[in-house]
Amino acid sequence: MINICSNFNMCGGCAYQDIKIEEELKIKNDYVFKLVKPFLGDESIFEEIINSPEFYEYRNKVELTFGNDKKDGELLLGFHKKNAFYDIIDGSKCNIMSKEMATICSETASFFRDKQIDFYHKKTHTGILRHLLLRQSCFNNELLISLVTTSNMDLDIVNDWKDRILNLDLNASSINILHTINDNIADKITNEQTNIIHGKDYITEQLLGITFNIGPFSFFQTNSRCAEILYSKVLSNITDSEDVIYDLYSGTGTIAQIVASKAKKVNAIEIVEEAVMHAKDNAKLNNIDNINFICGDVLEKIEEITEKPDIVILDPPRSGVNKKALNKIFSLKPKKVIYVSCNPESFVRDFILIKQYGYKLDYVCPVNMFPRTKHVECVTVLNKI
Repeated sequence: MINICSNFNMCGGCAYQDIKIEEELKIKNDYVFKLVKPFLGDESIFEEIINSPEFYEYRNKVELTFGNDKKDGELLLGFHKKNAFYDIIDGSKCNIMSKEMATICSETASFFRDKQIDFYHKKTHTGILRHLLLRQSCFNNELLISLVTTSNMDLDIVNDWKDRILNLDLNASSINILHTINDNIADKITNEQTNIIHGKDYITEQLLGITFNIGPFSFFQTNSRCAEILYSKVLSNITDSEDVIYDLYSGTGTIAQIVASKAKKVNAIEIVEEAVMHAKDNAKLNNIDNINFICGDVLEKIEEITEKPDIVILDPPRSGVNKKALNKIFSLKPKKVIYVSCNPESFVRDFILIKQYGYKLDYVCPVNMFPRTKHVECVTVLNKI
């Protein structure tokens, strides 16, 4: 089934909306295979791409920006137009976010248009409205909504907006509303202060039977049902043992908690303080007591761990792993490395260096974590020769 978004030609997000899902899968599978083929040796270690259970309305997190589509145009809330730094297109038409998210987007834009509140202008640094951050759990359908504005926002108007949202007919088990202050001039969500307006400041998700409390700014895979497939692949490549595992770039400790049952101890390093805080709370929630959560830069904190790793799990950002960090990690000579990559090109770049430490590629499996977009996730296993 092809379901083309009305913004398809203007938005740079979903490049594959105009082709069948089977064609998208072939493009992505061939792309990853071509990248890793020089390192395979035996092509049987390459597993065909695994598709997402859902192709539309799968995103559990969306960041929307206030703006307009032309000078002096009406207030919009949505995404940046392709190849346009200042122009915004209506986000409520997006078909990879849920109907609840689309409704909240539409009603929020309408509310602030009626109130004649201006958006934050990146050139002049004037205006008030900046972003709307939405998260939704698949496990129990909770919503987390954070309105991001400058500190000049009238709090009475924020409360009026909150009442408007709560009066919507939303299919949600709970609606949690926050107000985030951001006076930073950079065009991104910066949490300078967040206040709870209604409910709580997190939602609860469940993957592979483990519960996770997720805050507004915590890293969590954006496709929950497909994340279960991804993490099952990680788990299946770890045997029950007395191994020490390092989970590096650990986010909210998702992988660390999923693999903890197969490890003597897990050392998890993450640089985002809020993510580490939630990871610790989640481990307590799940009665997992063999994880050491460390907040800081992998490059620095890895030196503070006394136990040498048997297995290292890497789940870095799109840019891959810092070269100095790679050198430190592989100087520890782990027996196995599981590298989860959201950018196969940066993985290949990193593997060329890793190979020099005496590691071979023993397993590759692409996962269609981001259907209708060009992006693809990949699970790889590297073993010490």
